[in-house]
Amino acid sequence: MKLGKKHLLKNLNPQNCSPDREILKLRSWIDDNTATLYAPCYSQKSGDLNAAFVLAVKFDAQGKSKMIKAEKLSGKEAEDE
Repeated sequence: MKLGKKHLLKNLNPQNCSPDREILKLRSWIDDNTATLYAPCYSQKSGDLNAAFVLAVKFDAQGKSKMIKAEKLSGKEAEDE
């Protein structure tokens, strides 16, 4: 799943995220069709955590997903994950 432009911050370029460390971690199910996921972005150059997001994803009856909300975590919140 890729973050849509409307969900990204102006100064965050997803191309700076390391493609070999793409991680989506299930945090919880909001209801039968909606989950929240943790999505960190690690720097390609240093390997340090650049940013982290909590995503709300809705699934339809065919299993297709649609991101309905993205929230950037603060540095402290991201470290706690």
